[in-house]
Amino acid sequence: MSCILVLIRHAQPAERQPGQRDFERGLTTSGKAQAKRLGEKLSMLSGKPQTIIASTAFRAHETAELVSHEVGVPVNSDSRLYQAHETVYAEIINNLTTASVAIVGHNPTISAVAAWLLDDPSVELHVGHAVVMEMSKWHFYPGAGRLVEYISAE
Repeated sequence: MSCILVLIRHAQPAERQPGQRDFERGLTTSGKAQAKRLGEKLSMLSGKPQTIIASTAFRAHETAELVSHEVGVPVNSDSRLYQAHETVYAEIINNLTTASVAIVGHNPTISAVAAWLLDDPSVELHVGHAVVMEMSKWHFYPGAGRLVEYISAE
């Protein structure tokens, strides 16, 4: 069984307001449009995500909800994804059970995880972008993924 992993960097966040924690920042109007377009593009994949796992930071969760609306799948929150180390992604990926999953997270970690799995240090996810990869099984190691598509919400 091959597995599809979609790593998504949250869409364009709003600037932090005085007294506001980074965790509480939402999306800008253009960020919301980015997330919707990203969801539209992901809904056309043959291996579209069956579930979405998202950081509980507002901008990531908002991105996941907007993508979810377009793809028609549930969102599961995981507070470990906010300011996560790569080992958190490894634990999540190694314990996946569905054939196709999207994870919505933050830089620099989500880009580092994509680069690690694709064994390509040049991989960098910009806001509102996703990388789709195929894996032979849910196992986190360098080169475990094969690039299927890099998706821009633009």
